[in-house]
Amino acid sequence: MLIHKYKNIFYFLSHQHIFRGILFFLRKHIITLVKTKTVSVVKTSYTYNLNYRLYNIFFADSPDNKKIFLNIVDNFTTGYINVFNKKVLLEIFTVEQFNKHRSGDIQIHREIRFHWEVYRAKFIFNVCMAYKIQGDIKYLKAIENYLNHYKQYCPIYHCNIPYNGMEASILLINLSWIGVILREDENFERKFISILHSYMLDLINYIYRNYEISFYGLESNHSICCNIGLIFGSLYFTDHPHHDKWFSFGVKNLKRNLKEQYSSDGVNYESAINYHRFVFEMLLFLYSALIQNNRPIDFLKSSLIKQGRALNSLKHINGNISRFGDNDGGKFLYDLETLTEFLSIEYLAWFNDSNTSMYYETLLFENTQDIKNLNLLEYDKGTIGKYFRFSSKYLSFIMTYNNIGTNGKGNHQHNDFFSFEITGRYPFIIDKWSYCYTGEKNLRNIDRDSRSHNCLTLDNHQIVEFNQDRLFEMLGNLKIESSEIKNQENHIVATFSHNGYRKAKFGYTKYSRGFNINKSSHELKIIDSLVGEGNHFASMSFFIPLKYYKLSKDNTDLLFSNEHEIFTIKHTWNNFTITEEKISENFLSYSPAYKITLFTNYLDSIELEVKITYKTI
Repeated sequence: MLIHKYKNIFYFLSHQHIFRGILFFLRKHIITLVKTKTVSVVKTSYTYNLNYRLYNIFFADSPDNKKIFLNIVDNFTTGYINVFNKKVLLEIFTVEQFNKHRSGDIQIHREIRFHWEVYRAKFIFNVCMAYKIQGDIKYLKAIENYLNHYKQYCPIYHCNIPYNGMEASILLINLSWIGVILREDENFERKFISILHSYMLDLINYIYRNYEISFYGLESNHSICCNIGLIFGSLYFTDHPHHDKWFSFGVKNLKRNLKEQYSSDGVNYESAINYHRFVFEMLLFLYSALIQNNRPIDFLKSSLIKQGRALNSLKHINGNISRFGDNDGGKFLYDLETLTEFLSIEYLAWFNDSNTSMYYETLLFENTQDIKNLNLLEYDKGTIGKYFRFSSKYLSFIMTYNNIGTNGKGNHQHNDFFSFEITGRYPFIIDKWSYCYTGEKNLRNIDRDSRSHNCLTLDNHQIVEFNQDRLFEMLGNLKIESSEIKNQENHIVATFSHNGYRKAKFGYTKYSRGFNINKSSHELKIIDSLVGEGNHFASMSFFIPLKYYKLSKDNTDLLFSNEHEIFTIKHTWNNFTITEEKISENFLSYSPAYKITLFTNYLDSIELEVKITYKTI
């Protein structure tokens, strides 16, 4: 009776962010006091119907891809794995060596994100598929050998290693392919099924005990992935006495996640498009698994369609994903670890009825009813979430005007307010990008610095000041306003403002950035207006990949050209410099770029214009 009396009070508190954080904090400490009973579950009715014939056709039609694929899986049989397109010896990344590596001199060994990618065990899918379509027993033996040494690569058994429920969820799903693909194989030793399932149950219990939510109530991609892992675990172990608990807990919280972490048109509030893609791919897989096991969740499909359409709308005309915000560094859907696959989201075209192309990422879904016709068509509008966009046959433009993260917390956001990207046949002006979300504070601080983007910087100040000793301390109450975007027959006109410089070093300043896009002449004007008082120094930088463009000058005009196109930059700024800087291609992979820095001193107020024109050759 007492619980019933106060039920509404607890329900109210649980829906307030700070109180939800406190309740989950208490839950975690209470649940750790309860000893988990060991349950032996070997049998499972979980199924995932893979079309092995199509994998054979895919590789027969793509000899180069088959060569890459066999190289990856053959490496694994000799103890090597491919991570971020780098070949590394698996045994040097055991959990026992983690702390030694973190304090060492080798960059990839210091990176906790690189270790996590190793521990995600994404390679399992490709190795199991290689055995299924090639029939070579060495792949089977390599999987058995991995299971024999599995605990050396799983942090949940080692409390001194930073780990989380999201990583455990990803590992859980990747481990499951051993059961799905190999459990009926007569050459696969039966003892390994029991071993596999015990490891999977350990992961599920870890996720349930370590559901990710901050003390102040912030849920993020981590909480979404925890819920995905719990729902998936309940599908896999339907005979387990706790499977209903995992399912109901995961579904209830996932429904809240999808409501509170996305805009009405499906854009994730983390302000990092790669994280949006990563979580979308996990949700897509979960949706497919639910359908195949006759456990549909009513709210998931509509949310997936919105997320997919938003993601499709935030790619450039060359099919590459926009680079704003932190780069998670790892796709969830299975691929061949190539840079092209990492950058491209062209595979989304498969979900539209008219497309007949084959993509490695989507072969997974060929036998899933009701997934081919999701119709993830681009939005036919100028804004998606808090991104402003324009595209034509030759040119695409994307600008971010996001607020600060989720509920005012920075998450994986950068200080990139009003920063933009332009792509023609090749990427032109791009976001410098973090090479990957990193635990190294100095590198991360450079990544999210205002000066690492092409937003206007005033007096060398950050738009949002952040604690440089913390990974997630970009907190603030930045106010962003946007005018009505006028999308006319030949022009698009829009203006955005923020109050980040209201406390500028030498006096109050009001700032706005306007865009005027001529659709027919492919001319883009960026007008930065600063109105206030005092002496100030304004600057802005553009990053342009060196490998795609040759630079020439015509007085103060800058011309960037290749055999297909020419971009011209004109400006009214007083000064500019041209230097060379490194930008990211993928995790720890750099390439050179032109860095064009515009700068000027001014008194009280100024209006500055950059005009970019494009033409084909």
